[in-house]
Amino acid sequence: MALKLPAQFGKYVLLGMVARGGMAEVYRAKSRAEIGGFERIYAIKRILPELNENREFINSLINEAKITVTLSHSNIAQVYDLGKVDETYYVAMEYVHGVDLHTAISKVELNLGRFPSEHAIHIAMCMLAGLDVAHRKRDSMGNPLAIVHRDISPHNVLLSYSGEVKIIDFGIALAANKLGTTRRGVIKGKLLYMAPEQARADEIDHRVDLFAVAMTLYRMLTGVLPFDAQNQYDIYRNVVDCRVPNPKHYNPNIPDSLAEVLRIAMQKDPERRYQDAYEFRSQLERVILEILPGYGQDSFRAFIEEYFGNPPMPADPPTDMPTADLPVARQMELLAQKSLMPNTGKRSKPGEQTAAARPSAQLQAARRVVQPPVAVDPFEEKATMLQLDAPNHSDIEAARQQQANAHRVQKRGLHRPTEARAGAAQRRPNPQEPSRLLIDWLIPLVFGLAAAALMALITYLVVIV
Repeated sequence: MALKLPAQFGKYVLLGMVARGGMAEVYRAKSRAEIGGFERIYAIKRILPELNENREFINSLINEAKITVTLSHSNIAQVYDLGKVDETYYVAMEYVHGVDLHTAISKVELNLGRFPSEHAIHIAMCMLAGLDVAHRKRDSMGNPLAIVHRDISPHNVLLSYSGEVKIIDFGIALAANKLGTTRRGVIKGKLLYMAPEQARADEIDHRVDLFAVAMTLYRMLTGVLPFDAQNQYDIYRNVVDCRVPNPKHYNPNIPDSLAEVLRIAMQKDPERRYQDAYEFRSQLERVILEILPGYGQDSFRAFIEEYFGNPPMPADPPTDMPTADLPVARQMELLAQKSLMPNTGKRSKPGEQTAAARPSAQLQAARRVVQPPVAVDPFEEKATMLQLDAPNHSDIEAARQQQANAHRVQKRGLHRPTEARAGAAQRRPNPQEPSRLLIDWLIPLVFGLAAAALMALITYLVVIV
C-alpha cells in the first residue's frame, strides 16, 4: 500500500520519497523541535514493510547506522538517529540536496559526450578522502575498526548542488568489531565495480574500496565499464580474470600519468595496488596539478552549477499549520478562518467576534474543503492525517464578497435591528405547530386517563374480594 504524503512517522514528518531500492526506501523528512519551532531536514531511510521480518536486512540497516554514526567527515553523509516506529526500523541521515553520481554522469555525457577529466579526478579524490577516514577509524580503546564499505559505485555517491561530494550507504560494510557479520562465501556489492577477491568471496580488506573508486573513475573517463558483458556469468568471469583495457583505448585524451595511476589501482593482485586511500589520493592530486594547476573546489562548484543549476529545495506541504497537539477538527477550523479572514491590521478584543469571523454558508463550504482525508496508515495501524488540501478559491472569494456586502449594508443603515428580526421571527407562523401540539399534549393526556381508569378498576376489585 502506497504511503500518502505528508505523513507522520514517529517524531518525523515524511514529505516526499527520494528513492526506493530493494532493501529500503528513502524519504525527505523534517522534525520540529519543541522550542522555537526549529526544524531540520533529514533523509529517512526505512526498511521496506515486506522485509520487517528479515533479520539480515534489518541488521544491515542497523549496522549502517552504528558504523556511519562514528564517522565524521565532509565527504561522508552523516547519520543522526536510529529508531523503530511500529516495527519499522529507520535511520535518520543528512539530507543532501543534489543528484547521485550515476545520474550526473548520464546527464554530462548527454551534453559533452564524456565526463571532463579534471572533475572526474576531483570526485575520485573526495571519495578517497572520505574512505580514508573510514578505513583508519579506531574505537575508544584505540583498536582499528577495519571498516570496509564494499559497495562503492556511482549510485552511492551524492553530488550536492553546492559542490559537495558525499559517500552514502555503509549498510553492507564490514567491521572487525562485529558491528556487522557476513557469512563466508556470500558476495555483496555491485558486480561491475567489484574487485576480483570480493567476487571470489575471499577474505577482503579496505583495498576493495580503492579498486571500486578506480573503477568509478574509469567509468567517468571512458564512458564504459571494462567488465561489462551480455550476462551475469560473463560479467563474473571478467571480474575474476580482471583484464582491464588501457583507458586511452576509449579516450585518447587521457594523460599518460592518469592512465598509469588507473593501471596500478586496478591490479588483480591487491598487493600490487595502492595500499591505502591516502596514497591513491596523493597520486591523483599530482595528476590534476599537472593537467590543470589552478583547479580547486570552486572550479567543481562552478561545473555543477553550469550543468545542474542550483534548484531550490522541493516545496514542502503547508507548513503554516496549527500545532499537532490540537484536535484535527480545531486545526481545520483555524486554517479555514485564517484563509478567509481579511487582514485589516486591527486586533479584536478577547472574546469579540468580528464580522469576518462569523460563519456563513460559503465559509462552512470552505471548511469542508480543507478537511483532510483520513486513512489508515499500515505502518502505524491507526487513523492519521495524511494530506492537507488547499481551500477552494471560489468559495473563499464568495465568502469575502458576502462579508463585504454585509459591511456595506451595515454602513448605509439598511439592515434591520436584531430586535426587529427577533420579533418578526416570533410573529411568523410555524406550520409545524399543530403536529407539535398533538405530540406534546394530546397523547400524554390520553395515556394518563387510561392509567387512571386502570388503577380505579384494580382498586374496586381488591375491595370486593
